Amino acid sequence: METTLTGARRGVHMMKALKALGHITYYLANVPVARVGDPGSFSMREREDGILAIEVPNPCRFIAWGGIAARIIIQLLNILLFTLAVLKNLRSLRHVDVIIARGMHPFTEPSAILLKLLSRAALVLDVCDPLAEELEVLNINRVIKLLLSTLDAVISTFIYAAADAIMTHNVSMVKFIRKYTCKKVYPIYNPIDITRFHPMAKEAAFNKLRGILPVEELEGKFVVLYAGYIGPCQDLGRVLDGAKLLKDDVVVVIQGMGEERELLAKRAEEEGIRNVLFWPFVPWEFMPYVLNLADACLLPLRDISAFSAALPKKFYEYIASGKPVICFCPRGEVTALVERWRAGVAVEPDDIEGLARAINWLSEHPELVAEMGKNARCMAELLFSLKRIGRQLDSLLKEIRQARA
Repeated sequence: METTLTGARRGVHMMKALKALGHITYYLANVPVARVGDPGSFSMREREDGILAIEVPNPCRFIAWGGIAARIIIQLLNILLFTLAVLKNLRSLRHVDVIIARGMHPFTEPSAILLKLLSRAALVLDVCDPLAEELEVLNINRVIKLLLSTLDAVISTFIYAAADAIMTHNVSMVKFIRKYTCKKVYPIYNPIDITRFHPMAKEAAFNKLRGILPVEELEGKFVVLYAGYIGPCQDLGRVLDGAKLLKDDVVVVIQGMGEERELLAKRAEEEGIRNVLFWPFVPWEFMPYVLNLADACLLPLRDISAFSAALPKKFYEYIASGKPVICFCPRGEVTALVERWRAGVAVEPDDIEGLARAINWLSEHPELVAEMGKNARCMAELLFSLKRIGRQLDSLLKEIRQARA
């Protein structure tokens, strides 16, 4: 069985899981922003792991990310880029029998629907990042927001109708998707490569990253790390507020890119917040080492009801690396997992002082931090391994093929 996937981290781990079960996989995505010197081409190449990849230019390298207009332009450009990639590689891709399309819904799907029509493959929509979530956090005119929400609902209804199956990354999202379709929705957690992301000695991570990142800034500190997108959904200004209440031996590292990064860095400098460090993004292959610089990892989301269904991809990398998770977000999927497995702490998203108390408390109890880290790793091994999720994906794809036979 040949399978085409589009997407980033979730897609990469899915491909590994399916490849281990004998599937031939193709990967269509943007070149990661952090990978310098590679603008992206429309040609297929074989990766080191044996996956056949088509990577196209990333519009985020050329367009400022701020604002709804820029976001829409970026996604419209992606529709064009992915469509060109499909047409250029149609000789190879027309033999696929299942397409899994994911990314910012509903912008990923047009090129996937085109490939479905040209190849007669089954189309599986993997809906994890719907546009409705983004619209809810953006500060735009209410009339414009209503128009965009209505348009998104119309387009979503049409796209879901074109799908042979729909899946998402947790149970809570199923209810969200069912507003637009009566079709069965399959909840399948993100898989995580627990051989790539795993606990290691902090000194080993330090040595690997010396000369790449300013790891010397962390010597002798209790390190709290946030690694990921820096935008309005995360509302990291709350973290700057909380950092003012932290002990002298605690440091917060914010690593990544996004439309609010420079604003936050400027604010930290103006307000003299010295215990928050802003680090650049690094290629994904370095992330297992970056995560192991941390004593605990931060998962922040704004206090918006839609985020109760969120289960961000970074969560899986955090726990696979054996790090306690500080959930600074609405109660829901992620807080339930962390509390059930005793793999971290949960703080209400508007409780700045509570965040500081939780971090300071963790810094004072290294034995409990170690225990939470072990519990986090155990959760990753038992619930989210490539082998476990791969079997679920394989079962879903077989069910789709049988339904079309």
